[in-house]
Amino acid sequence: MATILLGSVGFALGGPIGAAIGSIAGKALDQAVFGGPRRAEGPRLKELDVQTSSYGTEIPAIFGAMRVAGTVIWATDLIESKGSEGGGKSGPGRTTYSYAVSLAVALSSRPALRVGRIWADGNLLRGAAGDFKLATGFRFYTGHGDQPVDPLIAQAEGVQASAFRGLAYAMFEDLPLADFGNRIPSLSFELFERGGSVRLVDVARAVSGGVVGGEDAQAVAGFAAGGTERDMIDLMMQAGGLSLRRTANSAKDKTENGSGLVLSSAPLEAFTAPEPVAAIDGRAVDRPARTRSPLGDRPVTVALRYYEPARDYQAGLQRARRTGPGRGEASIDFPAAIDAAEARGLAEILARRAVQGAQRLSLTLPAGSARPRAGTAFDHDGVRWEVSEIEYRRGALAVGARLCAQGSMGEEGTMTPPTAAAGRALRETDAPIGPTTLLLVELSDLTAIGADRPIVAVAAAGAGAGWRRAALLIGNARGALRPVGETAPAAIIGTLSAALPAAGGGLIDRANTAEIALLQAGMQLADADRDALFTGANTAWIGAGSDGEIVQFERALRSGPAAYRLSGLRRGVFGTARNAPHALGARFLLLERDRLQPIEAPEVAAGLPLYLAALGVGDALAVRADLVPTGLATLPLLPVRLRADRVEDGALQLSWIRRTRLRADWALTVEPPIGEEGEAYRLTISPIGGAPLRTIETNAPVHRIAAADLAELSAAAQGALHMGVVQLGRFGASPAATLIFS
Repeated sequence: MATILLGSVGFALGGPIGAAIGSIAGKALDQAVFGGPRRAEGPRLKELDVQTSSYGTEIPAIFGAMRVAGTVIWATDLIESKGSEGGGKSGPGRTTYSYAVSLAVALSSRPALRVGRIWADGNLLRGAAGDFKLATGFRFYTGHGDQPVDPLIAQAEGVQASAFRGLAYAMFEDLPLADFGNRIPSLSFELFERGGSVRLVDVARAVSGGVVGGEDAQAVAGFAAGGTERDMIDLMMQAGGLSLRRTANSAKDKTENGSGLVLSSAPLEAFTAPEPVAAIDGRAVDRPARTRSPLGDRPVTVALRYYEPARDYQAGLQRARRTGPGRGEASIDFPAAIDAAEARGLAEILARRAVQGAQRLSLTLPAGSARPRAGTAFDHDGVRWEVSEIEYRRGALAVGARLCAQGSMGEEGTMTPPTAAAGRALRETDAPIGPTTLLLVELSDLTAIGADRPIVAVAAAGAGAGWRRAALLIGNARGALRPVGETAPAAIIGTLSAALPAAGGGLIDRANTAEIALLQAGMQLADADRDALFTGANTAWIGAGSDGEIVQFERALRSGPAAYRLSGLRRGVFGTARNAPHALGARFLLLERDRLQPIEAPEVAAGLPLYLAALGVGDALAVRADLVPTGLATLPLLPVRLRADRVEDGALQLSWIRRTRLRADWALTVEPPIGEEGEAYRLTISPIGGAPLRTIETNAPVHRIAAADLAELSAAAQGALHMGVVQLGRFGASPAATLIFS
């Protein structure tokens, strides 16, 4: 007597779940397909939050598109680099250390096509366009049989270096660790095994070595196969709603479908069962019998966990509840990438099928009748049953069956598609970086504490919104460069899209507006009221090279995607010159403390050329900028309110208001300290555009020119006189306040 058990190949939600769990014809065939006894527990859905680096760790086989954490298969020790910062007149320098690592991460135990996005500690490291958000060497190996040895691994390991053929892996070279606390970050990868979705039957054919096949069209965006072959077939059946069926035993079926086993979501093939027999060889046999286990022991809720492409392949969960008696919840981990609505539909089907195994039928059929096969269906007493086991007896077949599921996936087409929400993914913006724009500017002493050396700052930004920082190097005229850290975060940089004329006589320039074109549309400017302006809001630098003016603006009207019209201008603030126009294309920089990187290196000195270079992730070559500092921050401020008045005797009295480089309270009832070793001024009188006729030095903000002297100067100039006043300080003279006297 031979017995064929058409056993369950899946967990049973408290018992078999019908068409979601297929049948396998024969113990010997079960051994051939799955290679031995079943494990106690199948693979579990992983959260994809951290890669592993342990010996014996299973590397999944990826089909379609999935997000995988990977397994570190090779790595160097931390690579330490030493640099220096500072060391100028402001104080001693300091030694800095940075760390990097090179490592290989296995992604799939079968070949893959390409890598898409990469995340490090949950933050985007590589965008969908293939652009890295920080500088690192990267190579991807597809895992095919002709895969070469990585040159870095070959250099480190010599003849023992492995090419890891058959394994798709990613290689990072000199991955900087500063942004990750000087440790290897948790990496996850968007991996594409092919260009589109993948059919579950193709996954089954691959993991079973061709034993299980089929032509069912049910497909998923991706699938992560791990564990034994039995586990994978089991998951596709229980969560994918497929049945494992035995085809007709023809030579064609065995050739095209391996052993004749196929996965299908179509309705079960039906056969007409003959009348049951009552006796075999004159011996009575059991009459057809129906049994039913308690439905109260069956789960009433099914929870399906899966990977959600709409949330960057993070784990999702959909629940479905059936009506009727029952208790508890059953959970299925389906390592496939599907959308929320599809997952909800599968959960509802599985919930309805949870009662299938509660009813069973046993009967005896004559041996000469049409023989049933695994996974076929027949009707008995008006109810449809699925063949689950057959026992061959002399002259008869003892058939065991379970209640056929009401509506397999192939029968659900007329149902209203379920609705489900995938949830919201909190994504980091995947913005392009673009090339770096580097701006080197000399500033006046904005802090008003009395600087004794030039104040030079570097600002940088990218043409794309994804730009973060760039490596910064400093050098001299000979071209030798040394690293000095990184730039500050992206500054708001632009250019004048129209010339800006020189300011008038007052502080507020209401006659002119500044037309600004910013680097990219993600940069924004805003209005500021008078109180905000008084505390330093909306302070900007406009100029070219060492010739710059610091301005403030009240209103910023957006005139294009990355264009603004600035009005309510305060001109020549913080002691900068205001009597020169700015040409079309002059640079614009919004002065924000946390977006400027001060340069305090020994190379910074008044009159000496300064060279800087920046290299960002989006730069093919380093971007350079140069400047010759004038020592603006160390010089006295521009005198203001220069005026010429006729006095009683015909003399001309020149007067101006002095300014201090030191912070002073406006409520002071006495003159604040001037911030210099003494008070001194130089007055120059010359014809317009000509050489000086007379130079006068005084220690008070006033000077009288006698009538006779004035007449002599006017005659020598043969016209109007140009008069300029500068304040003299320890490190040089201020810019000149000027007027024309006719």
